[in-house]
Amino acid sequence: MSCHPTELDKNELRNTEPQPTELHQAYEALREEIMAQITSGELDRALELSDRALDLARRTEDPHLIDSALCNRAGLLVARGEGHDVAGELRRILMRSPESVVRFQAAYALCMFHEQDEDLEKSRFYSQTALRYAELHGDPASLAIAHNRMANLNLIDSYFEPALESYLKALEIQGTEPSLETAKILSNTGYCQAVLGELGAAFGSLTRSLRMLRRLRAEQWLHRPMLGMSYTYLEAGRYDRAASYALRALENAETGGPYHDTHVKNALYLLGEAEKLRGEEAAAFECFTHLQQRFYPDQPAIVDVLLATDIRKLINLMA
Repeated sequence: MSCHPTELDKNELRNTEPQPTELHQAYEALREEIMAQITSGELDRALELSDRALDLARRTEDPHLIDSALCNRAGLLVARGEGHDVAGELRRILMRSPESVVRFQAAYALCMFHEQDEDLEKSRFYSQTALRYAELHGDPASLAIAHNRMANLNLIDSYFEPALESYLKALEIQGTEPSLETAKILSNTGYCQAVLGELGAAFGSLTRSLRMLRRLRAEQWLHRPMLGMSYTYLEAGRYDRAASYALRALENAETGGPYHDTHVKNALYLLGEAEKLRGEEAAAFECFTHLQQRFYPDQPAIVDVLLATDIRKLINLMA
């Protein structure tokens, strides 16, 4: 008896293997699940699924899909603060891929990585590169997040008017369909409006962001508009409300793991300032002491500085 498969056996084996179209469909279904996990704030689970998505992409033997899967996975690692492990690969993909959408993905992830690495010159370069490839690709979602990224960098550099212009452009492109990205852009827009003194518009944008996140059941991201609300209420002189939102933002950010440490720090800044301004000096001291011990252990004098200084002039919620 032959141990080799007959032609019929080979055909049967071939028919049981997933075909390229089926692999592409499975990949797209997995991508949707990854986006659902990101919306829920489950970045660890999203990363696990991205490994599976990369395996599926490799099985298709489609080089563009493989590069796209690599960029998506790298973007998650950057969001987790692990971008150093993938920055080189992203640069290689950016150089070799002929696909504008893949180049956009690579440049966008590199922009985020260099922003985290506090190299704003490189971050701005890759942000402009991402915007250029988003324009070539013509996808509204890519264009919207590229304009949002440019706005964030302008905000970090305290170019508030250009930042607001870019945020509003991103919202115009994104449209009104509820999504995590739309909610984030609204949150950023509201904070920028508050800094510029447009408090009514700021409350409107931040309220829309909060409602959208709740509608999407994306509670893990609520700290973003809550931080903006706290800042806006500080600007409006409503310190009790400012403290309430800062505390809720702090509690929400704490549940998100180490990826949200910057938001935890900003919540502590705002909470301490709100407590100070409403006359709760002991609570303010406790809050600033916690901030110092956790984030500035080698700078004990910072507590006295924070108690004597207007925090709003020192922090940037986007920095």
